[in-house]
Amino acid sequence: MKKYTLLLILIGAMVLISCEKDPVDPSIDDRDKIVGSWSVSDQTLAKANYVVKISKDSENSRKIWISNFHGLLDNAFAYLSGNSIELPQQNVAEFVVMGDGNVQNTQQLKWQYWVSDGAQQDTIIATYQKSGK
Repeated sequence: MKKYTLLLILIGAMVLISCEKDPVDPSIDDRDKIVGSWSVSDQTLAKANYVVKISKDSENSRKIWISNFHGLLDNAFAYLSGNSIELPQQNVAEFVVMGDGNVQNTQQLKWQYWVSDGAQQDTIIATYQKSGK
């Protein structure tokens, strides 16, 4: 009986050891697919075309920075999770912005967000096309 108990304990220990998670490769960063310069086509406003640059935040592995967001010559931040981009409510220049986006592929992002100056709120639908690094 002692042999079977010892054998069961040994098998149990081996099963537990074999269930360790594989380490995540730290060199893979989802944000790499969207870092760079993007030409923006804003289907809502007259100032339809401008360029933004997306860069990675050095302290948060999901956070990105978008320079010249909405053509306002100011930065906005967002969070990338898989192919979804969350633009939390924040002040950009003299406006309040909030919305979301989606990575269509490595060459295109689709956005829907709102911009408010306190008196008027516009809903923006924009497409970002990759224009280089």
